[in-house]
Amino acid sequence: MKRSDINQYLYFGYTDNEFQLVDYDVLKANADHDYSKDGSVKVWNELVCRIIALIKPCKGKIIVPISGGWDSRILLCAIVKHIDRSKIVAYTFGSHGQLDFDIGRKLCRKLNVEHKEIDLATVNFSWHELVESAKTLHPTYLHEAIFNKYCQDTLLTPDDILVSGFMGDAITGGHLSTKKTESEKLQEFTRRQRKIKSIKLWDKNYTPNFQGKNIAIEGLDSSELLDIYFRQRNCIYPILFGGNANFSFGIKTITKNNKTILHPFLDEKWVNYWLNSPIELKRNQNRYLFILDECYPDVVGFPSKYSFGYDANKVASIFIKKSTIRLFNKINNLFPSLKINNNALENYYPLDYLYRKSDSHYNLWQESSRFLKSNNIVPWLDLNKIHSDHLEYKANYGEALQHLVNLAAYCSANNIKVNN
Repeated sequence: MKRSDINQYLYFGYTDNEFQLVDYDVLKANADHDYSKDGSVKVWNELVCRIIALIKPCKGKIIVPISGGWDSRILLCAIVKHIDRSKIVAYTFGSHGQLDFDIGRKLCRKLNVEHKEIDLATVNFSWHELVESAKTLHPTYLHEAIFNKYCQDTLLTPDDILVSGFMGDAITGGHLSTKKTESEKLQEFTRRQRKIKSIKLWDKNYTPNFQGKNIAIEGLDSSELLDIYFRQRNCIYPILFGGNANFSFGIKTITKNNKTILHPFLDEKWVNYWLNSPIELKRNQNRYLFILDECYPDVVGFPSKYSFGYDANKVASIFIKKSTIRLFNKINNLFPSLKINNNALENYYPLDYLYRKSDSHYNLWQESSRFLKSNNIVPWLDLNKIHSDHLEYKANYGEALQHLVNLAAYCSANNIKVNN
């Protein structure tokens, strides 16, 4: 790993140093699709048929990770309509108080589906475990990857099938840019991919960009191709499927430890349909949400993270909750010592709290910072000050500390030492 790779990881949280423009057949312009409302519902129902055909022979349980978003919800609803509920187990991982964590439980209660919770605030990993995991993973969000593997190892047997909502929103317009020019789309994508917002971790001489990597495909939107080729392939895919797995399209994956994972939104026909869809159908995921409403009307108005935990028709309550959360978080960022953070929008677990109060996270930081200093990995950063400012509530640097821990683990795993 060169210094430029380290800076790329510090900015993006993943690397693309082995980038190749793979000629995926699914990423082709196609004018033959039916984009009427009935046509879209038909495409969804055909996908459901392919999912159920793979699920029905399962000898064990159908395991569905469930969050507060649309993708896991639409998959769970489809499975419930066709499979005996006694064979279905949904699970949520994160921390209590987070919308993703709490809404999953409520949805499963509504659908009468068995639900299991994994509170990640109680799950700890040692420095040695982090480094060993980093040895087998393409550089990505290391803790998130370990958490996913932990949940799969905890709940999934070789007889079970896990059904993942991976890339549901990315394909159906959730990551679509509103910018008009290719240059503006590239700049917006680069800005949105910044992993840590609270502090600038990369060297001042580093300029984050994807220049020189032409991924234009005639007839397809470049902002979605950027997302697929860079973020989904290099960042999210390794988190969900582990190892140095090569990104590929198709519904089914058998992992190295013989576990079956279905990722329906990577189905070739589904992907090609959406990438060729008129832009207006993908704005705000309008057509995707129409399918959800048409096929599963009972759960469309049910609380989601997008409605901040309220029924969709509670417009005033949603506005108040949204405004309150944003105000509290803004005040907390400006005045951390007031300790009024709201964790409803956090992912996984409360990093600011854990990097102040958890012994295991304190030990992780000590090991990581010692490695970073002794090997001169980030000489432009004052690691002691970042940590002390966080401990003393001068700033909220939990995410930044975690990111530096992950960087140290990857560097240690690959025996990387950077000299002056």
